[in-house]
Amino acid sequence: AVKAENWALLIGIDQYEDTNHINNLGGAAADAKALQQLLVRDMGFPEANTELLLSQNATKARILAALTRLKARAKKGDLVFVFYAGHG
Repeated sequence: AVKAENWALLIGIDQYEDTNHINNLGGAAADAKALQQLLVRDMGFPEANTELLLSQNATKARILAALTRLKARAKKGDLVFVFYAGHG
């Protein structure tokens, strides 16, 4: 039997381009970083199997590309964890 793997995509957006309509946040990126550390340190997620996208790097295109990579890598029986912190 193939050993199941753990995968995670963590997204934290504090800074937004359209600050006329969307207020910047102060803790979303820190939450995503802290959760990544928890998953790796305490929950058995290999760091290489986690991806962290923060603020300006968390564009729609990059989020969709990261989800596509997850879909390609994860196998049946694997655990896939996706976390988003930011404006809905």
